[in-house]
Amino acid sequence: YAKERVTVERCFGQLKMRFPILHYRVRTKLNSVGEIVLCCCILHNVAKYLKDANDFPMLGGDDENGQEIEAPLLNDLRNRQLGQAKRNEVANILFLNRRN
Repeated sequence: YAKERVTVERCFGQLKMRFPILHYRVRTKLNSVGEIVLCCCILHNVAKYLKDANDFPMLGGDDENGQEIEAPLLNDLRNRQLGQAKRNEVANILFLNRRN
């Protein structure tokens, strides 16, 4: 079972790198956490299908005492711009594939 565990842990790591909301505390109502995780999984699978690069910003880790270190995140405006650009790229790919 160790081989399967490594694969699952790697998948969780990829999800946490792609979606920082899964790496840090989820600041939303408890009943919507499942939907957020599901959406992240679906979007991650779409990104893998479209061969999206795994060029995620590095997240924080743990210090020597096991305390979580938060990595500096890009400002909100830059995050929004990057997200909109990626969304438009995916939409264009899906639109072109639909017509073929």
